[in-house]
Amino acid sequence: MPRERDTNSRRQPVTVPLPYRAWFTADALLEEMMKVTGELIWQVTRGLQETGMLLQHMGQHFLDAGKRVDAEKFFAKARDLSVKSSRYQQESLDHEALSSEKLEQEDPIDSPQESGTAD
Repeated sequence: MPRERDTNSRRQPVTVPLPYRAWFTADALLEEMMKVTGELIWQVTRGLQETGMLLQHMGQHFLDAGKRVDAEKFFAKARDLSVKSSRYQQESLDHEALSSEKLEQEDPIDSPQESGTAD
């Protein structure tokens, strides 16, 4: 016979023994998140590039088989993905490492309310 669930147990916090707790500074968390974000942008870039190459290859097979209309559809999609992957590649190259120290050194960005302009 199944045991009844204690509905109050879901409300109790889970405690982790002190030796197993990880303590992170804001800088360490920010740095890691920016690193992961940069890696993900690059993965998207590479995925788009590889898909574009596959579409180009498949389009060539259609062209070799005399199916020009079908081939052109694949070539067009490959060109579209090439443009998109270029954008992501540039974003990946422009991606910067951030830290609270670096942010504190930057000039503040004026908001519309501060600069006197309206939306």
